[in-house]
Amino acid sequence: MTINRDLADLAQSLVGGIDIADGGTGATTASAARTALSAQTESATLTALASVMSSTATAAAQRAAIGLDTGNTPDFTGITINGGGDALDYFDYGTFTPSATIGLSTPATIASASGFFFRIGKMVLVQGFLSINRGAGETGALQFTNLPFSGTSAGQNFVCMLFANDNVELHDATNGEVQALIRPQQADIYFYGAPTSISAALTGASAQNILRSGYNAGINFWGMYSI
Repeated sequence: MTINRDLADLAQSLVGGIDIADGGTGATTASAARTALSAQTESATLTALASVMSSTATAAAQRAAIGLDTGNTPDFTGITINGGGDALDYFDYGTFTPSATIGLSTPATIASASGFFFRIGKMVLVQGFLSINRGAGETGALQFTNLPFSGTSAGQNFVCMLFANDNVELHDATNGEVQALIRPQQADIYFYGAPTSISAALTGASAQNILRSGYNAGINFWGMYSI
């Protein structure tokens, strides 16, 4: 079958039963063309196309033939990019519910939370929102938890972008501008104060310096990381 001919014309020919002998199958009807295509076992693409064109194929069978499961999630297993070794071996997207801790272990009071993720292979994009009502006695390092996947084990930190809503200060009075990192082997976002001098160390940012006590304090976050 000639792959580089106009596929739209070919599809119209198959559906309408028009003579498509010059299309490469040698068939003169849509039914015969489907049979000819099904015989091309050396090409998974042709086999999938034949199944999709079959008038008796179920919707589930059609999805499976073109690499979709019953949930309409594409399966890119074994597909490589530019003939190299970079496989699109995983594709997923959906929602997740982020959470937070104050002082590394005390669950924060969450007023609202939402999150969305998109994953291709080993790269994950997350974006979300948390509104936290911090009690007056809740102090210590702020941490967002419950990301959809844990980060890579290769020792690499990944930077998150933050956007402050009401009742939030993204500048630690002691440690400078607040930064956020997704740490290796963690499904969490850690908050740090930027060093205020060339010799200063990176220090965890305290919740009491970021979130106003007794109010719903909202932070949007966005990050991309490897798993």
